[in-house]
Amino acid sequence: MAAFRTRPAMLLQMMRAQFLIGILFPLTAGMLIAVHHAAAFHLLGFLLVLGVGLGLHIATNVYNDVYDTLQHADTADQAARGTLSGGSGLLLANPALMSTMKWLARSGLLLSLVFFLAFLTQIDTRLWPGLILIYGTSVFLSKYYTAAPIKLGYRGLGELFVWFSFGPLAVMLGILSQNLPLEPWILPYLPLTGLTTLTIQWYGQLMDEPSDRAGGKRGLVIRMGTSHARYGYLALHLLILTNFLYVAWILPTFLWAFLAALIVYLTVSPRLWITLWRQYDQPPSLRAVSLYNGALYFTDSLLFLLGVGSTLLFH
Repeated sequence: MAAFRTRPAMLLQMMRAQFLIGILFPLTAGMLIAVHHAAAFHLLGFLLVLGVGLGLHIATNVYNDVYDTLQHADTADQAARGTLSGGSGLLLANPALMSTMKWLARSGLLLSLVFFLAFLTQIDTRLWPGLILIYGTSVFLSKYYTAAPIKLGYRGLGELFVWFSFGPLAVMLGILSQNLPLEPWILPYLPLTGLTTLTIQWYGQLMDEPSDRAGGKRGLVIRMGTSHARYGYLALHLLILTNFLYVAWILPTFLWAFLAALIVYLTVSPRLWITLWRQYDQPPSLRAVSLYNGALYFTDSLLFLLGVGSTLLFH
């Protein structure tokens, strides 16, 4: 372990640190929505919730690597792996890291628990039941998204829970960070960050279809077939734009964010869509344009934060 501590770059790779931004978007969105509603900001609550979310996300990333490797879903050659698909590849190259990876996943859960217990002291006790339910569900999903015997991601249920984890669950946690109860007015803000995260997973399944099929990881892309799955990918982006438009209807100052997102789709993504439509069953071609998918995810998520945040200037 001493040698491992001297290699922070490997530690970050084991965590798949490039994906940790995925939990920051919904938590920050929830916080901004709550601040807009309550006109008050509780910094400590937000920092503690960030600790909870990052710990859970680290555990999720590492557990996914561990169990996908053990269950032979991660079998692609390292040279063929993309930045936005598959696991880290570390266990394929060095199986001796398995015990370290399990230690890292458990450490992520422990880190999240420490921040969670500290956060309980910062909010109204009437909010505890909802918070405990959100946290308990997130801990369960962090492991059993891939781990046997549940293996949600292998049974065509993973997509639903990815959306749920990075959409409603995480946004509600961000709202709770401001000591605000969960009420019906939050519903229009819950789906979007889950949908943007799901586009990454969905496109990743298209790229990883051969190894996923060989490893028995039968997500919706495999169950639908790649030809039909491209329509599912299109539907996700239409839902994202619909959610943008609905939030703009509630918050008129958010309209600029919807228009900006529309411009991004029209100017940035044509090559992605053309490749996907013509070569949906050719993973190397899909990998070649995967950064466009990542760019859509990032800009959609960022515009959502900036759009909600800008409403604070006019509140």
